[in-house]
Amino acid sequence: MSFKQVRLKREHTADKKHISWLYASRLAAKKEYDALTILYPCVSVPEPVDHNRNAIVMAVLNGPLLANTKVNDPEWYLEEILTQVKKAKQLGIIHGI
Repeated sequence: MSFKQVRLKREHTADKKHISWLYASRLAAKKEYDALTILYPCVSVPEPVDHNRNAIVMAVLNGPLLANTKVNDPEWYLEEILTQVKKAKQLGIIHGI
């Protein structure tokens, strides 16, 4: 039910009266790709490689599976996340709806 009104909440589709979900998905993928292109490599995000239709191709990140990871110092991770969010904000990218 929440996706039925998604067109009204996205700036790239709000002004369009009739829009297919596939076209809306393509616009969303392009917007996400453009944001990743601005952020990489200054912010800790995967490297954007390309986009096509409603898909984004990103470089592989090496590391352990999250399911196998134990967090010993959660405060450090919180601070790192907030640091990355601040860097994104300085580049004009705000994560949101």
